[in-house]
Amino acid sequence: MSVSPSPSPGIKASNLWRTYGANSTAVLALQGADLSVSRGEILAVTGPSGSGKTTLLNCLAGLDSANDGTIDVLGTNVHQLDYEEAVEWRRQNLAIVFQDSGLFPYLSAWENVEIALRLRGIDRSTRNSAATHALQRLGLGEHGDHRPAELSGGQQQRVAIARALACPPKVLIADEPTAQLDLQTSQLVLDELRHAVHTNDVTIIMTTHDPMAKARADRSVQLVDGRVFDKGTT
Repeated sequence: MSVSPSPSPGIKASNLWRTYGANSTAVLALQGADLSVSRGEILAVTGPSGSGKTTLLNCLAGLDSANDGTIDVLGTNVHQLDYEEAVEWRRQNLAIVFQDSGLFPYLSAWENVEIALRLRGIDRSTRNSAATHALQRLGLGEHGDHRPAELSGGQQQRVAIARALACPPKVLIADEPTAQLDLQTSQLVLDELRHAVHTNDVTIIMTTHDPMAKARADRSVQLVDGRVFDKGTT
């Protein structure tokens, strides 16, 4: 009798080690961390501040290099990419939402979303409508011409999420995506993340301290002292 194969992992990290500094000042951010995420899954990564959550995300995205271990994202060995290869790989496959939003201060909210589409090579008509639609879905349709300094922290965070979802990536990595949001707006953002999974098979990894975000994920893991502990389905 044949056995159905288990879902192929969209992301698999094995035995990741990351040390900053050396000798007596060395800081072990990751200590043999293992992580597996199936395609189309929303994974919440929890843990106390300083446990290595952001370091883990940066290594998965190719923004930082682990000292040891392997990282496979959708069949690409991220650990072996050089700088230029990593930049191109992220452009075509990945979207990242940072805690500080990472918006260009001299561009409007709409331009901040549109420029990401332009870098992906999307034609003008498509990116214009996609940028507008993404902002509308995040409740920012009336703020498209505002620059980041004219927006609240929560609005800036939603612009960053709109930018990430306007041209759905294969993988979305989000660092505390609801940290600056009230309850109602957090629900809106989490609904949009789930919508991206259902309609575009996006794989999402998010760090969070938000109990609601954890509850809305498919599964959660806890990072403690640079090690991953699987908490199972939520």
